[in-house]
Amino acid sequence: RIIQFTLPVLSTYSYLLISDSEALVVDPGRDISAILEAAKKEKVTIKGVYLSHSHADFIAGHMEMVNVLKCPIYQSKKSGAQYGIHPLSEGDRISVGAASLKFIDTPGHTPDGMCGLVYGKSSPDVPEAMFTGDVLFVGSMGRPDLLEGSISAAWLASAAYDSWFNKISKL
Repeated sequence: RIIQFTLPVLSTYSYLLISDSEALVVDPGRDISAILEAAKKEKVTIKGVYLSHSHADFIAGHMEMVNVLKCPIYQSKKSGAQYGIHPLSEGDRISVGAASLKFIDTPGHTPDGMCGLVYGKSSPDVPEAMFTGDVLFVGSMGRPDLLEGSISAAWLASAAYDSWFNKISKL
């Protein structure tokens, strides 16, 4: 089961993936109280935090979550994070209850974009859901021109095309 949390000011979403008595937090916003309340109401133990990419609006609550729960942060090894993470690579998997997540590199919106494919016990070879962060929206894709630094918007746009054409569209 997936519970969605909305931060209307930034038009961002956080999620709680629940399977059996375990949960994974996806892209926590700064105020984690609603997520913690939902986990308590659902009687689940949060086993970790997954960050789909490293833009501030998607990682704002991760350290507070870790400080409160003492759980790991799962994030792309390409993120260059200066805080402790469990680094993810293409094809890595983690379990949450009876569900599993398989991670695929999907750069484009950011160089470290990583989608999480959710598999259930009834369909271990066919994903039932996908956490995309800002890589993919309903009807559009994440902008490649928001990153400052040495990586060009043209490179990110090309990477976004490859992520869509070679991976996401094939699912």
